[in-house]
Amino acid sequence: MKNKIILLKLFILVLTIESCGSFLCGELTGDWKEMYEKAKVEYSKDLSIERIPCDFFYIKVVNKGNTIDTNVIHNVHKELFNVNKKIGWEVLMVYDANENYIFSHSYNGKMYVQTGD
Repeated sequence: MKNKIILLKLFILVLTIESCGSFLCGELTGDWKEMYEKAKVEYSKDLSIERIPCDFFYIKVVNKGNTIDTNVIHNVHKELFNVNKKIGWEVLMVYDANENYIFSHSYNGKMYVQTGD
């Protein structure tokens, strides 16, 4: 019986990993790709925008300078989340140049610090 449970758990794990093969784990397409590529190019001077593998909710934004212009963060988020279509990354995870987490920015413009897991 214990072996059957282990096999069932392994089977579920494999299915979960396979489902991660969606476009968010592979190549972006359509509006997602267009938003991502446009933001990466437009803000490349100030920010590094990096996808988090298999995540469609959060995206990592690394500030390249010593100061962070929150207006730039707000504007880049407008590029990464289409409010009318309700698609895109809902939360920007903002990091400093040393990749230390600073704050999060939600698509509705709120900034906050995430704590815990």
